[in-house]
Amino acid sequence: MTEHVRRVYRSRWSLRTLAVFAALALGAVGMMLAVTGGGAGGLTPPPTGQVVQKVDICHATGSQQNPYVINQPDATGDVSGHADHTGPIFTPGANSWGDIIPPFTFQDQSGTHTFAGLNWTAEGMAIYANDCNLVPVTTTAPVVTTQPVTPTTQPVTPTTKAVTPTTQAARPVTPQQAPAPSAVAAAPRTVG
Repeated sequence: MTEHVRRVYRSRWSLRTLAVFAALALGAVGMMLAVTGGGAGGLTPPPTGQVVQKVDICHATGSQQNPYVINQPDATGDVSGHADHTGPIFTPGANSWGDIIPPFTFQDQSGTHTFAGLNWTAEGMAIYANDCNLVPVTTTAPVVTTQPVTPTTQPVTPTTKAVTPTTQAARPVTPQQAPAPSAVAAAPRTVG
């Protein structure tokens, strides 16, 4: 065998090995998707008005760690049994809570009926769509936006008042208005 033939044989063997492993991996993923119901996850309520024999529900367990499990009872069993599992939707610390059942249409001996659902609120639908697992509550911190402070300078206009000196004519002091010499001497002095 020449060197060129050996290189081609080795590269083909590598490609074949890679193809086999890829096929095995894709097959395993396909099997997982088939087992889990398609890979998208989440329960889907029955189409409105379509008569169904079985209905997927979120059955209340009484466990704080796993409050709901998927159950698929007969449609008439939902109405006759699970519809009595009333109570609010699970909240941590609650003592009891009810099943989550989507609305559906079913038939019995007396005809076709529509069950309105149980705990079929926005929160119940979210848990149902999440395979009966609680939906984590996400909180978003409020976004605080600040505006840049633009300093404004306003020119200071000095205000001046012109002082107009006033002059009064000096009046002569008469001896009756002049202070007594003893009063002048006794007056306290301020040194400043």
